[in-house]
Amino acid sequence: MKKIIFITIPLFFLVGCMNDEGTPSYKLGSHNFVPNPTNPKQDFENSAVVQNDLLTSLNTRNAEQVSEYITYRLNEWDDFNKGVGSDINKLDIAKAALWLTDVNKTEKEIEEEFADKEDLFHMAVYVIDNRLNRCFKDGVLSAKCFVNWRNNYLENFNKISEEIKKNAVLITANDALLQDLNGDQLKFTLNKDGLITGISVIDNQSNDEEIFSVREGDNNFSYIYDMNPDAETYDKKVLTYSSVGKVLGLTYSDFGSYSIKTDVYDIYTQDIIGSNIEKRALFAGGYDAYKISENKIQDSIDTDIDFYGTALGRVTNSENDELLIFDNNAKLSFGKTTGRTNLFVDFVNWYTISVDKDINATEADIEFSNYTGPSDFELPNDITNGTVNMTVGYYGAKPDDGIPTEATGLVQFSDPSGINLGLTFGVK
Repeated sequence: MKKIIFITIPLFFLVGCMNDEGTPSYKLGSHNFVPNPTNPKQDFENSAVVQNDLLTSLNTRNAEQVSEYITYRLNEWDDFNKGVGSDINKLDIAKAALWLTDVNKTEKEIEEEFADKEDLFHMAVYVIDNRLNRCFKDGVLSAKCFVNWRNNYLENFNKISEEIKKNAVLITANDALLQDLNGDQLKFTLNKDGLITGISVIDNQSNDEEIFSVREGDNNFSYIYDMNPDAETYDKKVLTYSSVGKVLGLTYSDFGSYSIKTDVYDIYTQDIIGSNIEKRALFAGGYDAYKISENKIQDSIDTDIDFYGTALGRVTNSENDELLIFDNNAKLSFGKTTGRTNLFVDFVNWYTISVDKDINATEADIEFSNYTGPSDFELPNDITNGTVNMTVGYYGAKPDDGIPTEATGLVQFSDPSGINLGLTFGVK
């Protein structure tokens, strides 16, 4: 009979660790089994962030939301680094992690930045990837360890960097400047949790502010305008905010349309017994803190740059009839040599238009061609060009670098024939 011999390797020879891709691996060695910390298993979710993202493309995070995100990224920190950094503010960690997302930071620059701040550096690196906790063991050159990982796993680094830039930047939507074609401003109101709870409309002429303070659903805001006990009715004004920027995936700007209507309610039945639309407007704008001047862009770029996105507009005629127009492949170009901006839009149910604007100008030249719309919205045969009012805002994550990543703007045109165009656009 053959003998079966079992060879047993004691478990204390196996040391668990995580490789840089996060998969378990084992090696012979110490009798202690000490796994590395792991990154959070679930995607970060904050209820206010979710609601805000349903409303607008504007990235908005207040101090509470940023702190909550850093806590989420510090997954298992206390289990592996007890007592370390307990007195360090979460916002300081966020700022440090953001600083480290610059792929060009050298080992020397990192060492100088975090001289005498090793715990802050440790926590910021941990936020980027928990498994880099190993870079702070005795005898390890921490900055060198981090830079080596970053350079060897650049795809992973870039992915988490984008997430950190979205969730760890202290920026709130009430700091954004949004304007419609009449120059009226839209301003957001946020509560302490960072949730957008209201929108104000500030009149360009009188500076009066109409406050829609109650949020209803994803994109409606309202307030009770008038109570009429004798008629047993009350009026409620409703502002509906429709962002196209959130569909396009913008970050520091937004564009789209909004409307204001008054609904008349029966006090007792709560039925709507009348409704009147008071305003329909197109808007565009964004954060001044992330806006880049056209002079800065011209000095910073090496070649002409092109952006693509969406343009939508309203055309009215002398009878005050309205035509809605759009193009989902609008092109915006900025010339390195000339500093000129060109917007090219091929509307499927109106004209193909080309709008040219000199650097820093607010007036632009427009050309019309290839009319495809109904006859009552067509310009007279001898009109092929004209002058428009045009505003463009260029935005980027690092305005000091002068390289824009998105843009939004407005165009307004009027012709003596009664044809009027209002246009908003966003590109990236």
